[in-house]
Amino acid sequence: MGILTNVVKLFLEIRKYAPEFESEGLEKEHLWKTMFPEKDYNYGIMKNLIFELSNNVKKFIELENYSAKKFSSHLNIIEQYQARRLISLMEKQICQTKIELQKIEYNQANSYSRFMIDLKYQECLKMKHDAKTLLEYDTLAVNENLTLFFLSTFFKVNYYNFRISHLYNNSPDRHFIKNVLEFFEKAGFENPYTELMYYCFLTVYDPEDQKHYQKARELYFENYHTFSAEDSLNFASSLIDYCKTMIDKGYLSFIKERHVFEKQLIDDNLIIKFGNGFIDKHLFLNIARGATEAGEHNWCIDFIEHYKFMLEENVREHYANFAYAHLYFRSRQFEKAMTHLSKCVNLNVLDKKFVRGYQFFLYYELNYYEEMKHLADTSRHFIKNDKALSAIQREEFLKFINSVMKLSAYRYLRSAGDDNAFRLNEIKQYIASNNMYGINWLKEKIAELETVN
Repeated sequence: MGILTNVVKLFLEIRKYAPEFESEGLEKEHLWKTMFPEKDYNYGIMKNLIFELSNNVKKFIELENYSAKKFSSHLNIIEQYQARRLISLMEKQICQTKIELQKIEYNQANSYSRFMIDLKYQECLKMKHDAKTLLEYDTLAVNENLTLFFLSTFFKVNYYNFRISHLYNNSPDRHFIKNVLEFFEKAGFENPYTELMYYCFLTVYDPEDQKHYQKARELYFENYHTFSAEDSLNFASSLIDYCKTMIDKGYLSFIKERHVFEKQLIDDNLIIKFGNGFIDKHLFLNIARGATEAGEHNWCIDFIEHYKFMLEENVREHYANFAYAHLYFRSRQFEKAMTHLSKCVNLNVLDKKFVRGYQFFLYYELNYYEEMKHLADTSRHFIKNDKALSAIQREEFLKFINSVMKLSAYRYLRSAGDDNAFRLNEIKQYIASNNMYGINWLKEKIAELETVN
């Protein structure tokens, strides 16, 4: 009883420093002195108390997660009745669970739950030796729920694999995927959830065919009211990602399209990340950028100010400042944009690349020619040596650096009286014939230089 009492004491002392848990008061010796002011510090006892507290915390997290999963609790009870051969209680619990599952929105987890409860019902009939009911039992629903669970999980997992494959050195296998796609297309399942998962996957598997996006968009709005809040967020995020990809390729009609989904997420309060109460950092940045591109600058400022406090603290400063940097860059307040960009912290590899991209934009707009040459040298070194970026990403960013430097050199020479229209045309053709980072901005700068000519 003594160790449990002391574990509780330790917990109550640590809790005083929530939620940051950053203080000298959390040093082991300080905690000991607070708990046992009359005793000398004992490393062995303190180590045991921390060990016991850690075990209790893990057990609490486990039970909290388990209690939140209602079906898992029902299934556990059914399996315990089954193990004890309490057949009537098992059958009663199965029937109750089936009724509850019918009231829940259909989704990936729900298809698995329906399959498992049907499977348990079959096992229950076998235990009762109810051959007549078994013979008459329709196994179509069992097979369909199992297959739909596999398919929806398959499309979801591979959506993310393909989504990030161009960012990292990763090439997903297409042979098996092709076989699964052919199976789904021939099976003729009429299930809006799985069908929407299928078309969302196709937007990254075959992004050049815009019909996949149009079908996904149609299914999303037709069935929006039947999805859970979490599923609605995930589907909308997939459609937003596709719009962003198409915008980057120069299809500017997707700018307004993208903002439609983003405003819906805000209006329906769907953007808070499920499970920890924070907004996803990439979704936050995408919404801010989408609003800016759509010309909704005041709306964007309101969004940043309201939702930046819902970012996790370790990324808050970086992503809020990055959002403001984009906003002020697009509203041509370049000095303000530079100030916010300089405050970006906690950068991973991709963030570093994007920040460098914006530095190029701003140096060009501010006519910082010498600074840009230095930035180009360091950026080429960074891009060539960072193996976390895919070969495609490295190539596209290096082409961007080459293009912006050529444009900057052309503009510099023209200001000195060397106005060579043929050189500008060469740069224009190079940009038009290559995929590269920042291509829409580069085309804008070409158009500006041509207008001056």
